[in-house]
Amino acid sequence: MKLENVGVSDKKSIVQLSREVGWDYSEEDVEEVFKSGRMVGHRLDSGEVISSAALFPYGDELATLGVVIVNPAYKGRGLGRELVESVLASKGERSILLVATREGKPLYEKMGFRETGMITKYIASTFHPAQIQHELFLAPMTYEDIEEVAKLDTQAFRGDRIEMLRARYERSISAVVLRDSLGRMIGYGMCVQGSVHRVAGPVVAPTAYEAAGILQELLGRGEGSVRLDTPTDDEVFHKYLDEFGFEEDSHSPIMVLGEDVLAARNGMLFALASQALG
Repeated sequence: MKLENVGVSDKKSIVQLSREVGWDYSEEDVEEVFKSGRMVGHRLDSGEVISSAALFPYGDELATLGVVIVNPAYKGRGLGRELVESVLASKGERSILLVATREGKPLYEKMGFRETGMITKYIASTFHPAQIQHELFLAPMTYEDIEEVAKLDTQAFRGDRIEMLRARYERSISAVVLRDSLGRMIGYGMCVQGSVHRVAGPVVAPTAYEAAGILQELLGRGEGSVRLDTPTDDEVFHKYLDEFGFEEDSHSPIMVLGEDVLAARNGMLFALASQALG
């Protein structure tokens, strides 16, 4: 087998690989990964891709690591470490963030990552709109808004994610911006259709109240179950999620290699784009 770059022509293989470990990646998810970062994987002589890992560089100071998968039939051969070492070789001076699985956490700890936070995954089988409407200046997002969205996102995430945000907007089923009374952008949210759930994120807002109002606008008119991954422990936001019909599904540690960029965030990131993309 060879460890090599994996491209969009392999998207069906990556979707199947994700199924092998119980993940629900769609082809659209994988296409978004390729637009936002670089992926490597082990390929058999037959052409089958039996592992993957992706690095998403967000400017010169930060990147995220994600989509780290090894086909269970090939576990125990050191492929996971090879994958991570390969993508980290191109990180430069960037700090690296990742959301770890329980199985992967020991490997990352051995490689110098340390736990610095927690992600809570929520699922709502049906979204329940709030009884009280949020009085906010919300409007549909346009492509012309993306640069302004990216500037706001940089303050919340601490990295330049403009290419990822463009890719996310292009596949959004709903996307909104929040402005104050003077017309200044102070929040935004996007929602995409995954293979199983609608996925709400990213969501950036000044407080839990505005974040809940953005979710109401994003999700209130659609149908089907919803997934949301939140890095915040804001009790008010979690209460809103309960009222909307979300239930906690799982918890995953945020890990960092290098400077702890989470300490510099402004508290406005209420939902991730995904656990891979951040």
